[in-house]
Amino acid sequence: MLNSFRWICLFLVFVLVPVEALAQETALDQSGEDVSFRVTGGLQPRISYGFEEGAEANSDRVGFGLRRGRIDATVTVGDHMGINYDMDFGRGTLNTVDLFGFYRLNDNLRFRVGFFAHAQPRAYVLTSFVRLDGLERSAIAERWARATTGSSGRDFGVDVTFDAPSTTFIFGIHNGDGNFSTGNYRQSVSRLNGEAGLGIGALAYSLYINHDLLPGVEVGGFARFNGARNNNTAVSTDGPGRDYVSWSSHLYWGANPGSQPFRLKLDVIGLHYEAIGATAQENRVGFALTGAVRFLRFGELYARLEHADELRDKQFFATGISYSLSARKGLPYYRHRITLGYQGGFQDSIGGNDQHLIVLQSQVVF
Repeated sequence: MLNSFRWICLFLVFVLVPVEALAQETALDQSGEDVSFRVTGGLQPRISYGFEEGAEANSDRVGFGLRRGRIDATVTVGDHMGINYDMDFGRGTLNTVDLFGFYRLNDNLRFRVGFFAHAQPRAYVLTSFVRLDGLERSAIAERWARATTGSSGRDFGVDVTFDAPSTTFIFGIHNGDGNFSTGNYRQSVSRLNGEAGLGIGALAYSLYINHDLLPGVEVGGFARFNGARNNNTAVSTDGPGRDYVSWSSHLYWGANPGSQPFRLKLDVIGLHYEAIGATAQENRVGFALTGAVRFLRFGELYARLEHADELRDKQFFATGISYSLSARKGLPYYRHRITLGYQGGFQDSIGGNDQHLIVLQSQVVF
């Protein structure tokens, strides 16, 4: 009975409050409130050469591809509420990236409900794909996502964001599954299909904070408990999932490419799985150090060194140059840039394959 009362209270706080506010704003819209529609997007075509050193033979491939193709549409009613739909067509089909409703109580406080990127390490989705230092986000952040709620970094849930001039605070409650299909709990009593018995009996709780110490200097961290035990947390494909606790910390001096002559970024990400059955508790910690130097006024040289302390220790290295055609015209650095980069992945243990990738990529953002 106590558990039921707790979930009812959470539902009222995180869903009914913003929804009631939305209903009030809709009534205002019927009296003449303005409705605005905004579309943004980005395209990242590339040509790549990949080389893998295998235990018995090497393999390589060269070819063209499309890393991302995004269209992001936002409908806003008045100054407070709206709906956001972010979609990707980089794989030839239209896939949902984000789909959520939002309500801005004021300039500092915002509520969201739907499918979106919850509080997580600064190095992952909270760093926009248009503002990457090189070609990809850090490898330790990508590996963290695949081992928690999935590579999209999104999940169904609700959150609240407090955004002051120098501090950002995000707290959310979400399903912990991370998959749009299996995590979309939309059962109706008219269809008794057993969705309540999928074994996902606990939710995830995520917290993120970021503070601007000085102009260009950010410090912050993240923490999460996830009791959903989704498939990404299983030891094997046919094994059960595991509860986990995760955390991260970051210190950035110049977060965005082109923002200052010299930039330096440090990320640390930790992941701790519970012991389950015959599987002992598993701990993973990753470190990433990124540096960038401006050249020719509108370009950057960048490099990133990473270490992942897992069951098999791994090292990653990335370096390259980016040049902004838009910055030459006085526009933001990310609007139109060209990046030539190298990425390498190396394993300490016997049997692991070293991988190398060289990419020439263009980025156009509107």
